[in-house]
Amino acid sequence: MKKYILYAEDDHDDFEILKNVLEEVNQDVALVQVSNGNDVIKYLQQLAPSQYPSVILMDMNMPILNGKETLKLLKTDDHFKSIPVKMFSTATSPTDEKLIEQTGSQVIKKPAMYSDWIAIASELARY
Repeated sequence: MKKYILYAEDDHDDFEILKNVLEEVNQDVALVQVSNGNDVIKYLQQLAPSQYPSVILMDMNMPILNGKETLKLLKTDDHFKSIPVKMFSTATSPTDEKLIEQTGSQVIKKPAMYSDWIAIASELARY
């Protein structure tokens, strides 16, 4: 199976931007989209561990099950806790960032400039 990133994002424009940038940076890495945290869990539950994404990128603010709630579920589940998770947000509080980092995850600020999208895609493609 081709290496891929699972991107939980309810804003299709953000998904398309990252997909296009990732294709420029590394065509060997695919980007799979789900729309909310509930879909992340459902998606992962249907996979064998060998089929898990190399990294999960999650928007903090999603409907149904937000990023923080989903992160908590992932990191307390023996099957999924080893999958690296990056939280994607336009703004986070220092308290949220500390809680996220305590799970071994990282907050990535959503970029405004194209060069920043390139840097993020390059980092994600290394997983």
